[in-house]
Amino acid sequence: MADFVISLQDAVDTSKVVELQIGNYIKGDPGDKGDKGDTGDVTPDAIIAKNDAQAAASAAAASAAGASASAIAAATSAAEAANVVDNGIRPDLANTADPAKGAAMVGYGSSTVKSRLDDFSDASDPAKGSALLGFLHEHADSVGRTQRDKSNDTYSFRDAGCVGNGVADDTAAVLRALKSNRIVEGRPGDIYRVTAPTDVVDKQNLTIDLKGAEIRLDIAGTPTPGQAHILKFRSSSSFGQSKNITVYSSVPGGKLGFANAPTARADNNFPLSFDGVDGVYTAFVEVDKSWSAGIWTRRCNNVLHYKNYIHDTKADGSTAEGCGRNVAMLYNVARDTGDDGFAITWFTGNDPAYVGETDGIKRTKHVVFEGNQTYNSGKRGIFLGGAMGGSVCKNRVEASNAVGILFARDTVNPSSVFYSVNGVNNSNDDLDVFGNTLIGCAVGSNSPNSEVGGMWVTEYNTRIRVHHNYAKGCNNVSFYAGGNAEFTQNTSEDPVLVAGGSVPLSSMTYKGGHFATADFSSTNTCFGKIEDNTCIGGPFRVATINTGYGARSWSVRRNRAFDVGDLSGVSDGVSMISLIRVVSIANVTVRDNEVSETRAGNLVNYIVSVKDNAANYVADNRGISLASGLGTELLVDNASMSARSIIRVDSTQASFPLAAGAKTDFTVTVTGAAFGMRAAFGPPGDTQAANIDAIVTAANTVKVYIANNTAGAITVAAGTWKIIVGG
Repeated sequence: MADFVISLQDAVDTSKVVELQIGNYIKGDPGDKGDKGDTGDVTPDAIIAKNDAQAAASAAAASAAGASASAIAAATSAAEAANVVDNGIRPDLANTADPAKGAAMVGYGSSTVKSRLDDFSDASDPAKGSALLGFLHEHADSVGRTQRDKSNDTYSFRDAGCVGNGVADDTAAVLRALKSNRIVEGRPGDIYRVTAPTDVVDKQNLTIDLKGAEIRLDIAGTPTPGQAHILKFRSSSSFGQSKNITVYSSVPGGKLGFANAPTARADNNFPLSFDGVDGVYTAFVEVDKSWSAGIWTRRCNNVLHYKNYIHDTKADGSTAEGCGRNVAMLYNVARDTGDDGFAITWFTGNDPAYVGETDGIKRTKHVVFEGNQTYNSGKRGIFLGGAMGGSVCKNRVEASNAVGILFARDTVNPSSVFYSVNGVNNSNDDLDVFGNTLIGCAVGSNSPNSEVGGMWVTEYNTRIRVHHNYAKGCNNVSFYAGGNAEFTQNTSEDPVLVAGGSVPLSSMTYKGGHFATADFSSTNTCFGKIEDNTCIGGPFRVATINTGYGARSWSVRRNRAFDVGDLSGVSDGVSMISLIRVVSIANVTVRDNEVSETRAGNLVNYIVSVKDNAANYVADNRGISLASGLGTELLVDNASMSARSIIRVDSTQASFPLAAGAKTDFTVTVTGAAFGMRAAFGPPGDTQAANIDAIVTAANTVKVYIANNTAGAITVAAGTWKIIVGG
């Protein structure tokens, strides 16, 4: 009979395979190692052969001693009977049905092989089961340890008792898992059904890897505030009692969702939320619907939300409220959100000191919104309501119902005219805004204010640098500033003017324009640049520098516009007298702008118009192939232009033949010309050495004097004279 060999891989010896030669442990007490304690290979065949030899020896001895034939036969029968007993071992060892046979007949130490094998499957005794197996990592110089110790590196929802079939109530087991201090793992395809919200308090260094599993909250009816949290982590009394919380999914499909789809908004119910946590990281998690926002991060520092997918929420996609510093939202997707896609905000009641900011400034320091995508947000695509330092870059906002990217006004500081005891946003400071794409924003016009457009920088914002962004098909205006902003090297294409939701056409002041500024706060300052931008198509102006309060100063330079001024299909009686309009403010420079190929005949003959203001500088703006001719660069309408303003008009004159010593003059109407302003001219051709001068002789009047001081007759050529006043 061949030996039985049991190989126990990865057993207590961490580098060997334990082999038990079962033939050494046949029959008898557990400690009996074969016949007479033989430690060699003693098999049933060997025992039988030994018994045969002993019987033959006994028979020979009996014969030699003169025993009778019957005595010799009895001895032989006894030996054969012994062999029958030994031969019975074979089927008993192979018996897997009788617990008293098989491995139970094989000895191992002070026990049996069966008992030892039972120890390996024991899941209740910490000294058994995986504690009896060894583990050695394949990496060089690794140290061996037990499989139990290795398994304790992670803790799964199933380890905590979850069933994971989407039917059983796994609430208690999920809570047990969340309160561990290990890496908690899901299993791909599992659904952990919970019937009550979680609330994990003062937990530190917890990592949850959903691994493609879903935690699904199953509650009936519309929840009260706080009733519909799926994963909630918070500090109990002071910031940082909870820290370093990670929620991610290393396998596609990790999800937080609801058994019953939310039917109405119920605030303060978030599938994933953090409050007072120092160190938050989420990644690759799908948030499938929400009664409120999808991910809410409140009063936290050092936050990174990365590549999450949030959709069908009744409020925001992901919001950081009252956070102190270092908040990043990178490459997330928000689709079909009830309010904003992504947001930074501060409430009046938020205390900067709670998150360690002793300067009293209600702004989150160092914010990065990069590479995020929002589609069909109920209000804004991206909302900045209290960021200080950082960047908003490479995001894509498409089909937001309100403005695409909004830099909000200050409602939380008493010095603001917009202050409210229930304010929910601050203004922003020192942000780089570049590489963003805005498509079809605000067409739905679903906004509580008239903030309808592609990108909107409101009052009290400062040092907002907007460059290399692209807006296409946005409603009312592509880029707007009520605070301090610099718009440079952006592209605005085909802005529109269409009726929408809560904002009527009559409130859409900028009528499908490209750039606009205004100011509605007497304590605000509003200044900046609109320079080196490209404007294509659209029904209205290249730039509107509009009325407002406070200190204002704007530079509108080197912008290029193509195919603008298409008012066809616009139904609210829009009229337009110029492509760049300056209304009731001073300190505006409009220079070196160029407009090509305007479309509609509704355009009046001016590139720049100035109304009700003084101390502006307008010069060297050009129109090329314009539909209505644009024979005049500047219209001054009821304005008092200062001496530093530039007004240019064209005047066509016949030739002036002059005898020696003769003089002549002609008068040109220049609206806005006033005493004290310098006048200059550009003749149409050769002046034949005549002496020529231009002087403001009355309001809105310039007289050009021509004298022939030569000894012979001359003729000053006919043509168009360029008359320039101001400078």
